[in-house]
Amino acid sequence: MKSGSANADRLNQIEQLDKNYNINPDLIDKLKLYFEHNKATSLHTENQFDIAYILRVLPANLKIKLIKFMFSSQINTIPLL
Repeated sequence: MKSGSANADRLNQIEQLDKNYNINPDLIDKLKLYFEHNKATSLHTENQFDIAYILRVLPANLKIKLIKFMFSSQINTIPLL
């Protein structure tokens, strides 16, 4: 049952991520769905919020969407040449 606990911890971290960055609900749903269906990524568990781990295990498309959302204000302030 340890993997169930690890999955719950990972989902709690996704909720903490949402709380810290006010993530788009659609993206939060996709992140939760990813971790619910990819139990192997949930075996690494920590009690504290671990954004580095979350970003490391996400597939590229979700990682890019999450980073764009988390840092949108910084990205939007950089002028593109």
